[in-house]
Parts: sequence; C-alpha cells; structure tokens
Amino acid sequence: YLTGQAVLRVDIVKNLQTDQHSLIPLAGVLYFIALFLAHRRISGSVVPLLAVGIGLAWALGLFAVTGQSFNLISNVLPMLLMVLGVNNSVHIIHRFAEEIPHASTRREAVINTMRHMVVACFLTFVTTVTGFASLATTNSEIIQSFAWQSVLGLILLYFAIIVTLTAALPWLAPPRVDILNENRSVRSRRWLS
Repeated sequence: YLTGQAVLRVDIVKNLQTDQHSLIPLAGVLYFIALFLAHRRISGSVVPLLAVGIGLAWALGLFAVTGQSFNLISNVLPMLLMVLGVNNSVHIIHRFAEEIPHASTRREAVINTMRHMVVACFLTFVTTVTGFASLATTNSEIIQSFAWQSVLGLILLYFAIIVTLTAALPWLAPPRVDILNENRSVRSRRWLS
C-alpha cells in the first residue's frame, strides 16, 4: 500500500476534480429543469445559467491567473456561486416579467427592471460578501483563502449577472408570471392538502 502526504494529496486532488466535473454539470441540468418549470420558457432557463456561467468563468480565470488553487473548503465555491447567482437572476427575470405590461417597449421594461434590481441585487451581494469577508479574520490560512476567493467570486458574479441580463432581457420572452402564479398556487395548495 502507498501512504504518506504525497499520496493523500494526489488522492484528494483527484476526488476534488471528480466532484467538480460531475457536480457542476448535474447542478446545471437540475437548475435548467427547475428554471424551465418556473418560467415555462427555454430562454428563461438558459439566460440565468449563461450569466452565472460567465461569472464563474471570470472568477475561475482570475484564480488561475493569480495562482490560487482550490482546497477542501474552497472546492464548494463554484457550486455556492451558482446557487447565489441563479437566485439573483431569477429575481431579475421575474421583475422584468412584472415590468413588461407597464412599459411601452422592451427596452423601457429592461431599464425599469434594472433600475430597481441593480440596487436590490447589490444589497444581497454586499451582505453575502460581508459574511464571507468576516471569515478572513480567522487564524486558518485555508479559511482566509476561501474567504477572499468567495469575495472575489461574488463581486465578479454580480457584474456578470447585471451585464449579461441587461444585454439579454430585451431578447428574452418573459415568463407569464400572473397566469403561472395563479395556476401554481392553486395546484400547490391542492398538492399540499
């Protein structure tokens, strides 16, 4: 049997890579299905995942350029960023669906949506960034590294979501929130009872 720190390190790295190669695509598929069920549109499923994918690519690219690596703790970062990014994207898309009936053009609806949601999403990201930045006060270098990677990843994710959705919303067929919510609430109540 092979033992020692080098063998353990190689085994851990292989397991981390396997996790990343299987969990991120699986999460993408599950998010696509959930977003499709929520929006009833392919575009409403693809655009949030595209925005989050761009943010993840920026973050991982920055980590590669600066020589930062993943460890046992920071291995969860891509999945964490995906969860936080999709959440904010869904809020923006639903606000866009609410603005469409009140706007004369799609461009006006996008402007009204982003006027409200840029600040709202910024506040959610700031609170999350503050929470992760507080981890940098620990004595553990691994947790400090995770804290700064999370902060940088969230900042890049915020800008990717805002830029991507602002560019994509004029072309996006908005979900019909009023009809879907009424039908879903009735179906949900029946199912729960």
